[in-house]
Amino acid sequence: MLTFIVGQKEMWNPEEEVFFYEGGTRLSFEYTLKILSEWESKWQKPWLSTTVPKEAEEVIDMYRMMCTNVEDFDERFLTTEVQKELVAYINDARTATTFNHIDSTSTSRIVTSEVIYGAMANGQIPFECETWHLGRLLTLIQVISQTNSPKKKMTRADEVAQRRALNAQRRAEMNSKG
Repeated sequence: MLTFIVGQKEMWNPEEEVFFYEGGTRLSFEYTLKILSEWESKWQKPWLSTTVPKEAEEVIDMYRMMCTNVEDFDERFLTTEVQKELVAYINDARTATTFNHIDSTSTSRIVTSEVIYGAMANGQIPFECETWHLGRLLTLIQVISQTNSPKKKMTRADEVAQRRALNAQRRAEMNSKG
C-alpha cells in the first residue's frame, strides 16, 4: 500500500519560531488484480498493454480506483510528484524474485485481467490473491509457469563447453597437464 498526506499547509509560528502543519488528507493506494479488472470492465481496454494508448482521464480514473478512501480522492491532489510515485508503485514488482531471462513470446501478447485470472486458475492460485500487489501476483504466475515448463536440453556446444570447463578445473586442482 502506498500512502500520501495531501493538501497539507505548512505554516510558520513566529512566536515559537517553528513550522507547523495544518489540514491535509491521508490517501492510500493499492494496485491489485481486482482493481485492474474493474478498470478494464469500465474502459474496455487492456491496462497492461504498452501498445494501446491511454488518455489522461483513463489514467486518473485508475488512480481513483486504486485509492482505498475514494471519498477523499480529489484530482487536484495528483501533483507531478504524487503521479511519479504512483507510477513507480505500479511498476514495482514487490518481490525479491528475479528471472535470468524473459521469454520474448510471453511479452508479445496482450495481457488482460481475464488472462491473469486464467493463469491463476491454471496455476491453482486462490482467487483471494487478487488483492495482492499486481506485480507480486504476476511474479508468482511466472514462477509457477517456469517451474511447470519442461526443462530445455543443452545444445551440443554447451555440453562440450561445460566438459572443457570441468576438465580445466580438475587439471588446476590436481596440478596436472592432462
